[in-house]
This record gives sequence, structure tokens and C-alpha cells, in this order.
Amino acid sequence: MAVQRKEKTVYYELLRIIAILCVVFNHTAGFYSFTYADFGSWAWFVRLLVSLFSKIGVPVFFMISGALLLNRDRSLSWLLSRVVHTGLQLAAITALIMVGKYFVYGVRPTLKSYIIFLYTGTKLSSQLWFMYAYLAFLLSIPLLDRFVKNFDRVGMRYLIFCYVISQIALIAQYVFLNDKYSFNSRLFPTWMATDIFLYPVIGWYLAKHPEETTRRRVAVWTISAGLFIALLCGTVYLMGYRNGGSMEDLNYQRFHNYFVLFPSVAVFLIVQKLDAHIPPKLYPVIRVLGGASFGVYMIHILVKDLPFMKRGLDYLSNSLGMDHLLSNILYVVAAWLLSTFFVVIYQTIVRLLSECIRKIRNQKLS
Repeated sequence: MAVQRKEKTVYYELLRIIAILCVVFNHTAGFYSFTYADFGSWAWFVRLLVSLFSKIGVPVFFMISGALLLNRDRSLSWLLSRVVHTGLQLAAITALIMVGKYFVYGVRPTLKSYIIFLYTGTKLSSQLWFMYAYLAFLLSIPLLDRFVKNFDRVGMRYLIFCYVISQIALIAQYVFLNDKYSFNSRLFPTWMATDIFLYPVIGWYLAKHPEETTRRRVAVWTISAGLFIALLCGTVYLMGYRNGGSMEDLNYQRFHNYFVLFPSVAVFLIVQKLDAHIPPKLYPVIRVLGGASFGVYMIHILVKDLPFMKRGLDYLSNSLGMDHLLSNILYVVAAWLLSTFFVVIYQTIVRLLSECIRKIRNQKLS
């Protein structure tokens, strides 16, 4: 039983590593690299495919949260303490980012700006929206618990059916009607596709039903992910084609989050399938890297914009003439590793201080 628990932990941590790499990539110029390639070329399509795939980061994080937190029969006091703890983390991280922006960009923080940023959650750092969404997820857990208790394969298929139909309808609206007419948004149960419902529920279902990780089902999800990403590539191409073969002045991210459920589930299932084959020697490394993912999510925006990081990217792209996508992937890995280094140092300091405080308390009691 101990070994199973260890493997399960590694499986979630490995998913966190994949998710955070995708998130960091989303916040670099690598995400837009397809706009630097010749429109309609193979390079354009390959870069666009990578950009679309990288959107799995946040959905995978929410799937992990659903798998670990839903239907656990926890008390209301535990939930409230978790909400307060997360709220305090958000307040601390907001202050940390404001201080960081002062040293990196010279933006002087004030108490008024801090309160406004914390209250609105906007115009400070693009990744903080996740914290507000995560708080909404925590507050929804009592209702989600009751939902998943009766959630079976039939419910799973119906949820996916509604998701696919709604996404196809909106794409068809653009492809065939060119947005001349719009569907009445009240027609669709849009709440089913929200981050705090769809991904946690499906993450819980996949974690609790290991029979879903058969080779056949993994293949079905993977092939479906490929087909839907191909559909999105075609749709974005159509946007550029209608704009005279240019992506300028276009909201080319408009369809990037469509059908993201399918590559997210495919990755989730593939990692589940590979979990038993991970060498035990890699467990400590995977735990450290995965355990730092939340901290990396919070600080990577500042780390990637450090002057020497930008000079490194400029050296790869301009001095060495490296491909735009490849240079940004190396930049992402470097930003992730450096952010992880800072987070691990912080975690180590906190752990050592906690141990010292505990020893001092024990000595006083004795």
C-alpha cells in the first residue's frame, strides 16, 4: 500500500510539472511564435499546434485539484481554513509581485494600488486570475461533492457531449456565418464548461475510475485531441485567410481554449498509464519539481523578465540565429528551473524555521 501511495503522488507531481511548463510557455513570446512564421507554411502550422497544445496547463491543474479534493468527506471548518489560507496566500503573493515589479520595472507600490489590485485582480500580473478561480473552486466543493457522488460513465459522456456540441456550434458560427449572426448564449448550459466545474469533475472521475486508462480509451482521447486541434488550426488559418493572409489586428487567441479538454484528458491518462513505469530513483526529483509548481506559477512572470534572462533569449534568437520557437522553449525551461530554484530555497527556509520553532516549543514544555 505504501508503494501505491508513493507512485500515486509521483503521478500527480509529474502532471504538475507538465502543466507548469505549459503555463510558463503561455506567458512568453513562444506562445505567439506562429505569428512570426510565413502564414500558411509548415512552420506556421507546427508553431500554432504547439501554441494550442500549451493551453492544457490550467485545465490539468484543476483536474488534479478535483482528483485530490472532491468527495473526501471533509468538514466545513477544513474548507473554511483552506479558503482563508488561500486568500492569505493571494494577499502575500500580490504584495510580493508589487515589490518585485518595483525592483524589475521601477513601479513604485502604494497601499492604495495594493488594495485595488487585490480587490480587482487585474492589471498586476496575468497569472493571478488562477488564484481567484481556485478560491471559487474551493467555495464550490460542498456542491461539487454532492454532484460527483452520483457521477458515472453516463454522466461523463453526457457532459462531454454538451461540451463538444457547444464548442462546435460556436466555431460553425464563425466558419459559416462569419459572425454575422450569433447564437443566443442562453441556449447553452455554459456553467458546464467553466474551469471550476468541468475540469475538477472530470479529473475526479478519471482518478477514481482506473478502468478509463485502458490503451483503447487512451488512444481514443489522444486521437480525438489531435482531430480537434487540427480543426482549430484550420479555423485560425481561416481567420488569417479572411484577413488577407495576415494575423495582424486579429484576436487569434479567440479559439485557443476550444476543445482544450481533449488534450488535457489525453495527457492526464497517458501520465496515469506511464506512472507504474517511472523509475523509483526519479521519485525525489519529481516530487521536488512538482511540489514547487504552485510557487513557480506565482513568480515566473517576474523571473522570466529579469534582465539577464531577456539578454539570454536575445542571444539565442539574434546572436545565434536560433529558431524563434526553439529559443523560446529553452527560455521557458530556464525560467522554470530558476523559478523552481527560488521556490525550493524558500520552502527549505520555511521548513527549517518551522523545525526550529517546534524544537524551542518542545524544550519549553519539557
